Amino acid sequence: MVDETLQGLKIAILVTDGFEEVELTEPRKALDQAGADTRVVSPQGDEVRGWNFTDWGQTLPVDLKLDQARPQDFRRIAAAGRCDQPGQAKNSSRCRCSASRKCLPIRNAAGL
Repeated sequence: MVDETLQGLKIAILVTDGFEEVELTEPRKALDQAGADTRVVSPQGDEVRGWNFTDWGQTLPVDLKLDQARPQDFRRIAAAGRCDQPGQAKNSSRCRCSASRKCLPIRNAAGL
């Protein structure tokens, strides 16, 4: 059964290269299965590269570049990993101007 509190909720997931792969892929899958509309947002190009425990992991597509993201288009902002990560993305002036949006660790957003 879909969690109706997440149905259609648009969530921006901030990432940069070097994020821990499982801290994005598994919670994102749970959010999507619960009905949320998730988008990977990054200040980098069209792809970000994850870290798989002790080595580089897979490369994942970026849905939206940070400089093109509009805070009013998202109900929540989630960060893959600890809430202070990804530091580079959250510390950019573009992200700081959207601080009125609730930021939460992606695991909390997914209820994990």
